[in-house]
Amino acid sequence: MKKFLLCLCLFGYVFANNNENSKLQNECEAGNMDKCFELASNLEDSCEKTPNFEIGAKAIKYYEKVCNSNEAHVYTACIRLASIYNRGNCAQKNSPKTLKYLKLSCDKENLTNVCTVYRSSLDTIENFRNDCKNGDNRACEWLKSRGY
Repeated sequence: MKKFLLCLCLFGYVFANNNENSKLQNECEAGNMDKCFELASNLEDSCEKTPNFEIGAKAIKYYEKVCNSNEAHVYTACIRLASIYNRGNCAQKNSPKTLKYLKLSCDKENLTNVCTVYRSSLDTIENFRNDCKNGDNRACEWLKSRGY
């Protein structure tokens, strides 16, 4: 009986969450960037609990929509995208995409902490590239492993 009630509660939660996301998706598609951000956050939370690239792709789609707009949440959406690609729970780890979204965030908001991280990352990559050109195989492998 306890298992049945647990399953019933879990089903109700999933159904309610899917229904909420459907409403958010409709409002997002109608151009409401706040709802796009909320939907992306819900999807990201879901794939953070259980890594799932399919759900992650949906979160990325909606974060990109916000990040590429001039609406509220631009900074946070771009940072969330960088974080998704850096962590690898909702999408395959991708260092170049992490940098792309850090740069977008830096360009759009020019916040010191984000811009510092972005510039520091570029410096690190440049140092590894120089080391690789000078024959350091470890530097070459590091670059290759991160998609550079």
